[in-house]
Amino acid sequence: MNTRYQILECEVDFTEQTLVRAGEVFKQQHKVMQVLRCLLNKQGELVSIDELMSEVWPDTVVSPNTLQRCIAQLRKGLGDSSQTQIAIKTYPRRGYALIAEVLVIDNQVTTDQKLQNNTEQSIRSIPANTPVKPNRSKRKAWGIAASACTMMFVLVVAMIEQFHVRTENVAPKRAYITSVMTASDAHTGQPRFAPDGKHLVFQRYSDFCESTVWLQNVENKQEVPLTQLQKRINDVAWSNDGKQLLVAQSNPCIAPTHEQCWQLERIMLDNAMQFTSSEPVGTCEHQRISQVAWLNENIALFIERSEHGHRQLTQIELTTGQKKMLFAWGDVLSFAFIEPKKLAVLSHQGNAQLTLYTINILGEVLQNQTLTFSDDLSVFSRSKLNYVPTDAQLLLENNGQLFEITTDGHMHKHINLPNSLSDFTVSNDAIAATRGLTKQDGALQSLTDNEHVPLFPSKGVETYFRFAPNSDAIAFVSNRTEALQVWVSSNRSVFPKQLSQFDSAKQIRGFEWLATGEGFVFVMNDQLAMLSLSGELKVISLPLKMKYLYQALPNNQALIEYQHNYQEVVAIINLDTLKITPLHAGLFNDVQLDAQNNLWFIDRNNRLNKLENGALSRPFSDLKVNGLRAYQQGVAISDKHMALFYLSGQQSELQKLQSLSSGAWLQDIKGTQFIWSHKHARNSDIVELAVTN
Repeated sequence: MNTRYQILECEVDFTEQTLVRAGEVFKQQHKVMQVLRCLLNKQGELVSIDELMSEVWPDTVVSPNTLQRCIAQLRKGLGDSSQTQIAIKTYPRRGYALIAEVLVIDNQVTTDQKLQNNTEQSIRSIPANTPVKPNRSKRKAWGIAASACTMMFVLVVAMIEQFHVRTENVAPKRAYITSVMTASDAHTGQPRFAPDGKHLVFQRYSDFCESTVWLQNVENKQEVPLTQLQKRINDVAWSNDGKQLLVAQSNPCIAPTHEQCWQLERIMLDNAMQFTSSEPVGTCEHQRISQVAWLNENIALFIERSEHGHRQLTQIELTTGQKKMLFAWGDVLSFAFIEPKKLAVLSHQGNAQLTLYTINILGEVLQNQTLTFSDDLSVFSRSKLNYVPTDAQLLLENNGQLFEITTDGHMHKHINLPNSLSDFTVSNDAIAATRGLTKQDGALQSLTDNEHVPLFPSKGVETYFRFAPNSDAIAFVSNRTEALQVWVSSNRSVFPKQLSQFDSAKQIRGFEWLATGEGFVFVMNDQLAMLSLSGELKVISLPLKMKYLYQALPNNQALIEYQHNYQEVVAIINLDTLKITPLHAGLFNDVQLDAQNNLWFIDRNNRLNKLENGALSRPFSDLKVNGLRAYQQGVAISDKHMALFYLSGQQSELQKLQSLSSGAWLQDIKGTQFIWSHKHARNSDIVELAVTN
């Protein structure tokens, strides 16, 4: 009987008695797997409690609670819960049914695979460069053997060529978390392997963006701090010999009103990998540094913003601090060395289009390729290049996944990775990454009192809380089951149910109820999508990529954002005709249309702007706004001083509605109730992953 199956996103192995989901192995007791086998044998059918008890515990008297605990263990491994019941359905006081689709995983190894493995083993068993002198008595046979070897060589070459053709479309490998490399109560992230793979630098945070640099011995996990003062650190890079570090840092994030000042710091280590000294490189400047790497022991490269606002690749001499621009085509996002004197550079071209350039160390373009993004990636997600020299593979990190870039500009998933990972670093066969996200949740509050009620709390990230337009329902987006999904509750007192079933990790930017209350419209991986209350997903085909969805409007319209010539454009789209009407171009944090068709938006400096009849104004230039929603005849706004205000098109003064908790911002408002969101510091660790086929 087959022992391996696929249920939802989980691989079930009855021989190993494991459930493997999102890279995490859930080892199960024998009785738990027996319960699953009973349900699987009658997949889709009700299996009574009595039948399960007699089948799994035939000669033992146990309570029904034992069976319930087994079901709970199975649900945890399968990614199910008693509330969602997408895998195992409960029939109260009657029994259970396995309702999820079950796929059989073939356990047999094909003849071609066995032949290939035997051939590879034979090749590995022959010592390299070993001279062979045949015995005279065997010289006659040597000619026959030579002919046979020639034929075998041709056969092996043909097999290898055929293997390479097959592997072009081979399924991605799988990665499993094998260990937690750092463990503390602090937020830890941004790992970087040393060139020898034996040491790791990482950052330990005291706040959302202030950190110190630490060094770890990978073998014994001993850790030592390399910096003492809390700074805003964007990147750390090893020198080629593994004895020095470059740190791209700025003054603390919560410093007074002066601008961030960025500078490189050089850290020297001795042969025992102990800190010896540090020194600043160059001068402190206001242009942000986002990535740094060593070209050689005297020169480093980094990405900084130019005076025109676009990012460029800059070269700096480490002894003199003298800088010069190396590459400035488009808006440079990331770079990686692919050869000692060649670099791959990822650049944004201004219309939601990314181009990959190959340049030499003089900045001269040798080759360029426009990248083609699939539905698994987002142009607007953070994209970072990573080169694996052992496999000569150029990888793109996007939305917590690694994709291999092909020569024709397409991207294929390189490894199936667990969710909630970021900042990958690769050394030989080892992969390390940051695991964990900042916890974020919502709270419901009335305009008439200061009491607030947490909404559907979990350990995950909850966002886009939205009131239904014509009922008490509340919808939101959450990763409480690892990947982002849409959740709906009929009211604040009822536990929410998962509505969407996205088949892979998705990036959601903007989420709204349709004005009719019959479903939702949102942006998912650069595509406009609609979701019905029955869970039916419809992706809308458009000639341009969507960056954000801000608001659902009457007459089946929506307020969206797309990109054109390096600018964001706010527009109205008719969801019936798909006609797009541009309204305004700029850089936005949030946008809303009020009942009088005035356009309100928060710019990148957190200032409130109003566009009325083509005239742009800033009603309160000294107000720092972090939340904005259309309300009554105007807008409700939250500011960074813990207050909720109302402002109509005719008002010249703010009307304070309510006080907020520290760090809160407005999510939605309806009648006399509103929802605000808040971030909490959450532990994150660096994990090591193993890769298997």
